[in-house]
Amino acid sequence: MKDVFLCHAGADKAWVETLATRLEAERVGNRHIEVFLDDWDIDLGENIVAKIDGGLRQARYCAVVLSPAMLKRDWPQAEWTARFMSDPAGKKGNLIPILLHERDPETRELIDIPMLLRPLRRLDFTQPSNFEGEFLELLRKLRGEKPRRGGWRDSSPYRGGAEHGAEAADDVQEVLVSNLLPVVQYPKYIWSGAATTQRKTDVWNSLTGMRVPPFHLADGCLYSFYGPDARANPFKSFITGGASKRENVADWAMNPDRSRQLVRLFNDALQEHNYHLRIRNLRDNRKQYYCPIFDDKARQFRWGGGGRVRTIAKLAKRPGGSTIGIHYSAKMRFFGLGLKFFLVIEPGWMFTSNGVTPLEGKQVTVLATKFGGKERNATVLRNVLMWGMLLANREDRIHIGLGGTDLSIDPVPALSSAPAGIDGDTMNLDRIFSGSAGGEVVEIDGQAEDELDEVLTMAVMGALGDDDGEIDLGDAEGA
Repeated sequence: MKDVFLCHAGADKAWVETLATRLEAERVGNRHIEVFLDDWDIDLGENIVAKIDGGLRQARYCAVVLSPAMLKRDWPQAEWTARFMSDPAGKKGNLIPILLHERDPETRELIDIPMLLRPLRRLDFTQPSNFEGEFLELLRKLRGEKPRRGGWRDSSPYRGGAEHGAEAADDVQEVLVSNLLPVVQYPKYIWSGAATTQRKTDVWNSLTGMRVPPFHLADGCLYSFYGPDARANPFKSFITGGASKRENVADWAMNPDRSRQLVRLFNDALQEHNYHLRIRNLRDNRKQYYCPIFDDKARQFRWGGGGRVRTIAKLAKRPGGSTIGIHYSAKMRFFGLGLKFFLVIEPGWMFTSNGVTPLEGKQVTVLATKFGGKERNATVLRNVLMWGMLLANREDRIHIGLGGTDLSIDPVPALSSAPAGIDGDTMNLDRIFSGSAGGEVVEIDGQAEDELDEVLTMAVMGALGDDDGEIDLGDAEGA
């Protein structure tokens, strides 16, 4: 019996042999680990098919080395699918995906990981710097050890345990990724003048059909980011022309009351910016945004750098013929920290009755919380990046019109660091941040990443509504 069968393509042979050599130098109990590798275990004149069949049957684990070359070859796919059939639910955990290459070395296309392997936790060997940490994880699995917790490492060069105990953090630099998009530029001045009205509806009604910049009415004045003599100032007819005043935005930022008004102006501008991107917010919760479906066609998004497409909103049919819309959503709002401002993005889920009208009720809340709670850090970060790219609308920065100077926001979240962490517990940030200028697409020429289909559709069918197929959600309110 072998410990692991290495399923791979010939193009990856050199790397696989290096991995196999390292593994067979390690021990399980009182013996060395044994690897099934075709070049090592099939001799001249032996029946190749019979030997591979025996190797698959007898190996305790099957490690699938995922690469573009491997997914184009029939033999590796036959090997891992045969092993998959013996445990389709993954209860035994004896099929181990190993991601070797994320992109095709020639075409630079992203690897299309088989649907059946996507739910399985995989090892990431895409970067040479990952090798040692991921190798130790593979070794732990082959030895039958449970995942380690905290900073304890039995076989790694851990340096903190002797001084602080097994629960101490590892002496590694930890990069912390936030859900805060930094504002990198905002106007220097805010202007005010005596106003002819104190009702915002008067201003909005007069500017129907226009993109309305943010403004604030208070103390008999109209505040905006337009100078009183600016030719493009849409508020000229609402200012008497006297008592104009220019104030520094920095002074507003440092005043608690003024800072709240400034953030409110930024949030108003965000709502107007999103409206023209076909992103809407809820009537009773203006900070909650989603992508409605106006023409019954799913809305889809392509990652930057020519990456894959993912569905961000679609309609699904329920038993009984009713329709339900499934949407990614996000709570978005600005906040200030001294002279710095950030756009906070909190991803979530939302459901509609027809692609536009939100559904409300206890069942919807429970379902959205249930699936949002299952998402891990990498998934949440991925959704934050998606919303940042949507707001950027294929630009390198998010540009939100305020008046004379745009509000410019970096779509890449703010990073921080810590001098200690958990060795090996990392995400490949270069891979996550690869590519830029992604955005919504109209026509699709490739396969979409339909997480909505894979994760939610069947769950919604069973979780929302009674046995007769009717949705019992209370009244639906329009956005």
